[in-house]
Amino acid sequence: MRWIRLAAAAGAVGIVAGATPAAAAVDGTGHGYHAGTVALSTSQRTDGTFELLDGQRGGGETRFFPKNPASSPPTRETSEPITSPGNTWGDGKAGTLETTAVDVHYGLGEAWDYFKTVHGREGVRGDGKGIVTYLYRDTFPGSSFSSTCSCLRFAFGDTIRPATDLQTVGHEFTHAVTASTAKLANDGEPAALNEATSDIFGVLIRFYAQNPADPADYVIPDGSEDAQAPEKPLRYMDDPAKDGKSPSCWSPGLKDLDEHYGSGVGNKFFFTLAVGSGKSAWGDSPTCGDAPAVTGIGNDKAARIWYRALTTVMVSNTNYSGARQATLRAAADLYGEGSSEQSSVQAAWLAVGVDGSDPIPPVPPVPQDPVVTAPLPDLIQVGTPLQVQVPATDPQDDPLTFTAANLPPGLTISPSGLVSGTPTTAGYYVITVTATDPAGHAGSDRSIWKVEPAARG
Repeated sequence: MRWIRLAAAAGAVGIVAGATPAAAAVDGTGHGYHAGTVALSTSQRTDGTFELLDGQRGGGETRFFPKNPASSPPTRETSEPITSPGNTWGDGKAGTLETTAVDVHYGLGEAWDYFKTVHGREGVRGDGKGIVTYLYRDTFPGSSFSSTCSCLRFAFGDTIRPATDLQTVGHEFTHAVTASTAKLANDGEPAALNEATSDIFGVLIRFYAQNPADPADYVIPDGSEDAQAPEKPLRYMDDPAKDGKSPSCWSPGLKDLDEHYGSGVGNKFFFTLAVGSGKSAWGDSPTCGDAPAVTGIGNDKAARIWYRALTTVMVSNTNYSGARQATLRAAADLYGEGSSEQSSVQAAWLAVGVDGSDPIPPVPPVPQDPVVTAPLPDLIQVGTPLQVQVPATDPQDDPLTFTAANLPPGLTISPSGLVSGTPTTAGYYVITVTATDPAGHAGSDRSIWKVEPAARG
């Protein structure tokens, strides 16, 4: 149970469940800071203006959130659609909402197309539904995926180089894919694998897009947060140790590193599998210890192996030894037991110091019950309309039906989890919100709501 004034729990969900545009999807033109001049899939509203809502890709939206999400989680109800009187967007200069939105909306489209075309996956959950993305102003060029709202978030500002290049947008999109497949945990080696997965597919999305304004390579990403060296990469896939913080070779202490550094072993594995070890046009990838040289099998095969391992074998506590086992299994499934591709997977893991001797954690029990969070609005007042969505997730990504007990008089909850109405009676209320999946598995949570008297005057 939580009290209403706990600000960290305030807010609600921000997912687009295949929103339907007001009119047929149309093609616009964007001028991005990173992307250059690109085509955008938009929608025309009933008033004739245009909106960054992608009717060709499940109704995914790019929206503006007027607050900082660290203090107030974004929701569709508290955000605004990004609109334009014409269907030409941005001026290519950093610092503007439209230009930032071009980079992000374009990148989301390329990420969607990559996963659909190469892996047959429509949308982050594979259900053909788009995801909502929020842009907000800040002095730090941040980007993130939030499991609370199943949404993406990107910061922009007048004096910062936006973290909205194609690789970064693809990186965050992939975090949402991982959240609905392997569900890799947020600490230790599983978290490092989570970051490596996003780095890998972020790079592959750039190779897929073939945008000359944002050309593909194996560095993550193009730009650094270092104002003195804005073009310095944050991470290097060929030899992660070049950043001075990430190990290129596995060791038992890797589990204690920040996941962005621990991801280096996974990044180097993929680079070695795809490109090979030693010197190449893309860098220099030495093998670890006395491991033999590796000949790469190309991005396409390496990507299919990693994707199959992620979506069919890896689980929440998979470590690097487990990832080795998962990719060997995936290579056998795709190309045959004892195939040259499977041998290359084995060799690439040896090249980063993963030989399978580290114990693989037992597979955790599969959770069945939905996880629901009773919302905590900032202010509930008699006579003031309220609308708040209940955040919830289901382990099987099944649709959920919501009920609530002891809501303040005047408020109701819809089957989709939207609490709305106008409170009529001041007081304290211990509410219980329950989410139930089609199989009958249920999850509940409680919070205390204080309804303030009506404002005077």
